[in-house]
Amino acid sequence: MIASDDQMIRQSVIGSTPSSDVSRHEAESQWLEGQTSSMVGALARLVAHPSYFQADQSNTPFGLAIDNCLDDVLALARELGLRGYKDPAGLYGYVELPGEASANVIGILCHLDVNAPVEAGDWFSDPLVLEQRNGLLYGCGVQQNKEAVVAALFAMRAVQESGTPIRHTIRLILGLDANREWQSVSGYIRQERVPDISFSPTGTFPVVYAEKRLLQVSLYGPGSNELSIVCGGTFGSVPDRAIYQGKRQKALQKRLDSVNFPWYDDNGVTVVLGQPAPAERCDCAGINAIIRLSQALLSIGYQHPALGFCSLVVGNDPHVRALLGDIEDACSGKLTVNLSGLQIDEQESRIDLDIRIPVTVDIESFRAQLQQAVARLGWRYDELRHLPPLHIAESSPLVTLLSDSYRDITGDARRAIASGGASFARSLPNCVSFGALFPEFPNTANQANEHLALDNLVCGSKIFACALSRLQQIPLGISLGRQH
Repeated sequence: MIASDDQMIRQSVIGSTPSSDVSRHEAESQWLEGQTSSMVGALARLVAHPSYFQADQSNTPFGLAIDNCLDDVLALARELGLRGYKDPAGLYGYVELPGEASANVIGILCHLDVNAPVEAGDWFSDPLVLEQRNGLLYGCGVQQNKEAVVAALFAMRAVQESGTPIRHTIRLILGLDANREWQSVSGYIRQERVPDISFSPTGTFPVVYAEKRLLQVSLYGPGSNELSIVCGGTFGSVPDRAIYQGKRQKALQKRLDSVNFPWYDDNGVTVVLGQPAPAERCDCAGINAIIRLSQALLSIGYQHPALGFCSLVVGNDPHVRALLGDIEDACSGKLTVNLSGLQIDEQESRIDLDIRIPVTVDIESFRAQLQQAVARLGWRYDELRHLPPLHIAESSPLVTLLSDSYRDITGDARRAIASGGASFARSLPNCVSFGALFPEFPNTANQANEHLALDNLVCGSKIFACALSRLQQIPLGISLGRQH
């Protein structure tokens, strides 16, 4: 690093904004406001593709619908005067705005795949037809992640329209399996230039500079001749239903009523209700139905170590301090444990746990501590998934520039945050999560009647354009922070 580079960074990040930059940002915003109807039309084109994974006969890695959606994005890019590329094997695509011949690369990481859609009957309108009502846009994938793709495409063209010198190539990387195994980005990394820095609008505003380590495990213990339970959904969610089918229905239902736990009878099966929430927020949101069921079953006389673990070890404290002690750091807060699943049959019992570990905690020491604690309880430990944490310094120029861009467009001065989430940003080095969901707007991704505000679609594009323009002003061939 040379002194002049360091001085340029300080001036770009904390210095006053030159008047020419202000006029460029105004020009970007005005151009984008004039493109509102075009942005809605582009989003409608992408929503029309049922781009969830389907194993079909198309010889495409993730199914024909996702492949067609990628083709449509590249067509939109060409219509905007941008250059697109599709991997011959169909693993990924990208759109770019070329910079200087020896330019570095600024990445924007998005994805086109969605989860398998909720039943169409649960929607007010056709999930594959974008519908505008009262300033809101409804359609499958509008929050995850098709609106961000449209906002990024138009932001790239807005930067070009404003006359900003394109010093660094801007590349919109299009992942196709964010909801599965991230093979798409792995293929990109093997074959393409990895951007020097990137942001991924696959989460929320403002900048998320740190994400906890993710560990998903199953604990195996003894079976039961009295209990047969199969509960739980995905690891990443607080379960909102837990099912009991056994001889003590009436006693269980009476107990549930006495403690005000909601339930209903489904043809002789007692279904205990909770409230769903993302697993990373299990300490502050959602109500775990499995914990409710376990507590009620214990209180009517069932005895099994799995019920005790669920109701006491996790149920009394999502930070499981009784099992592991206090585990936290100043950067990302406390460890959290979401009880994701419970199964008990005659042969064995299984407890599924989604664990979010503070970013600075040593993983090998934590694994040893967890395994020893579980072994003392007589359980067997099986690790299913591990994702390293994301951590780029809050004071880094990348985080600072993105935060400034968000503040200048919205007037919202909130600082960058740490999260327990596991966003798509982790799949690419030197990448942070930045948008596209605005604070206080409901997260309806992967739900019936998924929607976003039209104003937020345009505002998000303005923020991205502002950030891309500012990132053009600093040398990227220096360390802007490194992912752990």
